[in-house]
Amino acid sequence: MNIIAFSRTLVAITALVVAPASWAGLVAYSQNFEGLSGSGALSGVGFQVSGLLFNGNTGANPPYGTFKFFYGTFPAPNGTGFSAIASGEGGLPQGAQYLNAYSDYNCCGPGTTNEGHFDLSAPFVSVQSNVFQEQTLGPADIGSTWTLTFDAKLPSTNGCQTTATSDCIAFIRTLNPNAGFAQTNLVSFDAQTLSNAAWSTHTILIDLSDPLLNGQVLQFGFQSTSQLFGNTGVYYDNIFFGVDTDADGAPNIADNCRLKANNTGAAAQCDSDGDGIGNRCDGDLNNNGATNAQDTSMFRPRLGMAVPGPVFDKADFNCNGIVNAQDTSIFRTLLGAPPGPGAGP
Repeated sequence: MNIIAFSRTLVAITALVVAPASWAGLVAYSQNFEGLSGSGALSGVGFQVSGLLFNGNTGANPPYGTFKFFYGTFPAPNGTGFSAIASGEGGLPQGAQYLNAYSDYNCCGPGTTNEGHFDLSAPFVSVQSNVFQEQTLGPADIGSTWTLTFDAKLPSTNGCQTTATSDCIAFIRTLNPNAGFAQTNLVSFDAQTLSNAAWSTHTILIDLSDPLLNGQVLQFGFQSTSQLFGNTGVYYDNIFFGVDTDADGAPNIADNCRLKANNTGAAAQCDSDGDGIGNRCDGDLNNNGATNAQDTSMFRPRLGMAVPGPVFDKADFNCNGIVNAQDTSIFRTLLGAPPGPGAGP
């Protein structure tokens, strides 16, 4: 991935409109790509695309070489370049449709510049393609943690290659419009590590505690870099972008216990009674809307009980497969309080 060159070239995005810091602010986003069709499917749900070219040598920004030019930003297409709605390899959580993000294989020729994927002379030009959403940070965002959670897998064929000159990531980054759109933060997930046989869920998060981020641009999305029509396809689905109050990797809009961290291991987000509130913040064992002496009487006989997952006992508040002293400590903090809060803003 080429950080320096990307930052430098964003100054060329003349169409970018930065919202005044006085009213701007991040907004939670979710997308499962169901029901989308047609050439404007992805632009209709807010995605944009942009491309960068590098000359392929081992110059200032390896492994792609020095920057050549930038093009974009355009509404996201649904076709042969950048991205498309895909189907046929989804599991039950993914449904019928999902996003396929890949390189702009139309760049840049033939009959035009014969660059990009159409450059057939060593050291071969590299094309970096971005499919992303863009927002502007406001004062209320400072001090918060925002999370991008998504399902992902490589296509069964033509998935992102594991080579030095083919690179695919999911990312969150911030850009400073007052400094030529210099990149100020980047967090990423390496999509080359994905399986082409099974979907998996992944999370990246960004800490927005720096006051200087007020008024900066935040982008989240997917990036690929390749040359000579190298494979870059990555499937993404069930995208959640939102504030993560408890910094456990699950955004509030998808966190069933948003003030208590409960998103680790095999028991992540466990909710034994299926009421939409995770065990970690639900001491209401009899489901009467309060955590009180009645729940204490129900909790005590369960101490020492082992109930390994995937279905945990509700009194197993940390969902580790046994009701023990750890759960006692958690239960005490829940006494006198209603269950929750569950998923929300």
